[in-house]
Amino acid sequence: MPLGTNSPTPYGGQLDRCQVCGDKYHREDLVRTQVDTMIAESENYLNFSSYDGSYWVCDAVDEGLIAYGNHEDEARTSLSDDNVITVVNGVQCWSGDGIFRATVTSPNVNPNSYVTFSAQVGANDDSTTPNMSVSLGIYKSDVSVFEEQILWQFNGCRRVYFTELASVLQAYDLGDQPGSRGFFFYIKVENDGEWWVDELQMEVGPVPEARPGVFLKTTGAVSSVSVDTPTSTTRVVCPDCFELVFRKSQKYGRTKLPPTAYPVRPRNQEY
Repeated sequence: MPLGTNSPTPYGGQLDRCQVCGDKYHREDLVRTQVDTMIAESENYLNFSSYDGSYWVCDAVDEGLIAYGNHEDEARTSLSDDNVITVVNGVQCWSGDGIFRATVTSPNVNPNSYVTFSAQVGANDDSTTPNMSVSLGIYKSDVSVFEEQILWQFNGCRRVYFTELASVLQAYDLGDQPGSRGFFFYIKVENDGEWWVDELQMEVGPVPEARPGVFLKTTGAVSSVSVDTPTSTTRVVCPDCFELVFRKSQKYGRTKLPPTAYPVRPRNQEY
């Protein structure tokens, strides 16, 4: 049976995905190697891009780390001896209507800048009620006032966002103290089933964005990449995606020709 093409395994070998093409292969046929990649220009002014109890709270019913989220290929299911299935590398999930909000204000923003707040929001994979209404905005630190900026209605999951001039948001005066230039963001979800929120991001720029930029993960501090940056990283790859790592002078592959011209023309010698 050929490898790849998402074909079922013919024996009891464990399957995994190639991290370049995404096809399923037997793990014994995958190798770990270095590949050249690019870190795209991006920024995130939120300390945590995923749920963290010290930064984000939610008043819906807590269902635990049971959702696959936006990257199902990174999650795994585990079956215990008593036939209990658990999700490994799952995403935090809630059920019923609720408000997901930041407990920490964002960094101060220049009033003349545009703020883009975005997140991935979706229904759990086995939800029988995937239709949901999701509103985004900012709120007052004492949870007394919520200023909605946009309402999304969709089925399944998608990236939701809004873009607004910072001075407009600051005019609501909802910061942790009068005159604050930071914001408390919130996401209100109306759904009868289970849902998740992940990949939260705040971007700031001189012009309004038509859509959010490249997502940048944060795990405790704001982060930014000012320019596209080439780098090398480790990936698990299949035989079709495996490439030898060359020196920079050989990055386009090896050749039979020498890298420089011979200093003198070679010629046959007679004796």
